[in-house]
Amino acid sequence: MRCRISDLMRLELVDLETGDKLGHADDFCVDTDTASLTGLVQYGRERLFGLLGRMPDAELPMHCIRLIGTQTILVSPRMPDP
Repeated sequence: MRCRISDLMRLELVDLETGDKLGHADDFCVDTDTASLTGLVQYGRERLFGLLGRMPDAELPMHCIRLIGTQTILVSPRMPDP
């Protein structure tokens, strides 16, 4: 499957172990030296309608991403066993 980064934006993040919806993929991290994806970013929630700023952003490294589908991204937030 070939797709663009813009196609991956706003895909639903689903925890593979619990089935919980974690939100949406808002942005991606790219290593410019190797031209590879290093992770995805989920923006923090707004506090008091954005008047008090946002919660910190959550960054999931690539080893937590298990499958990228057409409508969802399956993630496993725990570290894999070596």
